[in-house]
Amino acid sequence: SRGPLEVDMYSPRAFPVLAALVLLCASTLPAEEGPSLVGSWKAAKYDGEAKDEAYLWTFSADGKWSCVVKDGDDTEYQAEGTYTTDTSVTPNRIVVTVTKEDGDQKNDKYYGAFRAEKGALLLKHSTKANAETPDYPRTLDVEDDFDTYELVENK
Repeated sequence: SRGPLEVDMYSPRAFPVLAALVLLCASTLPAEEGPSLVGSWKAAKYDGEAKDEAYLWTFSADGKWSCVVKDGDDTEYQAEGTYTTDTSVTPNRIVVTVTKEDGDQKNDKYYGAFRAEKGALLLKHSTKANAETPDYPRTLDVEDDFDTYELVENK
């Protein structure tokens, strides 16, 4: 004789119970995620070359970014905005929207690609804002009409 909560696992009534248990257990497991672009980064190279200026990028988990270019203590450039990513394609895609640049309000979209690895981020975006047709790079190689950054974690 079985109690009220016992179910024969081979009966058709057992499937919903087993499925619910599997989903419940799976939902408590940590998600497996690869490296992320979220964090603070500095450019090791810009368009394939080392630069004297410090290019500092920050990406937050809430979809905001900022970039500051410094030459010593002097800020040469400052921008911020929002971003979205699509990691279902290779290379991963990013849309960077500039909402503020050197103090001016903007709404410029730049289409790009990225690859995040442990401690490193390769970021490439178009130099032309608001393209009628999104111009995503097909590779992460340095090429005309794109800015390419080889970034390392800024610790």
